[in-house]
Amino acid sequence: MEAWYPIKFEPHVERTYALQLLQRFVPLGRLGMSLGLAAFVGYGFWDLMLDPDALSRTAPFRAAAILHFAIGISVSFLPTMRTSPRLFTYFMTYTYFGVAILFTLILAQLPGGFVAGVGGLVTGMIFVPAMTNGARQAAIILVSYLCVALLTMALAGATSFEYPSWSSRFWGPVAIGFDEGIGSFDELAHDGDDGDLGGLSGLAECGVF
Repeated sequence: MEAWYPIKFEPHVERTYALQLLQRFVPLGRLGMSLGLAAFVGYGFWDLMLDPDALSRTAPFRAAAILHFAIGISVSFLPTMRTSPRLFTYFMTYTYFGVAILFTLILAQLPGGFVAGVGGLVTGMIFVPAMTNGARQAAIILVSYLCVALLTMALAGATSFEYPSWSSRFWGPVAIGFDEGIGSFDELAHDGDDGDLGGLSGLAECGVF
């Protein structure tokens, strides 16, 4: 049986391919932020279902989240977003930081909010595999997002019961799929590695577990 060797590509070929995929990732990120903005507006009614007087407490945080997404959508139109995979990764990490902090603070204002609504934090994670070019980028965003959310919960006074609730939602049924695809930052991946082209798969295969 012949040995299998990963295909090596010239750096400029890898760079060109990464930039091509970035042209797709930026609009997907913009779509995700638009949906997030709409969700933060619409779920204001959910606040009222948990507590008729909640809106006075949650509205400032929801307004901040709407502004956060609006700024993110505007920044995504900058030309540099389409020319720097590394910058796009930092940008999406920053965006998810904002979501983790603001959404957690909203839940802290609601009775039983951490138990009833923490699944919403997981929902936003389904966009990450679709707009990152490889396992390393996806891991950077998701791990940072998780850590910031947990830290904010701790500072907001989450109980020992609510942490397992968050953990079970996080490790429960979520869409994951960043095993293959573009490698970290400006390179492409092959053979489970970061740095070369393999499979030419722009979007990682997603599976629901």
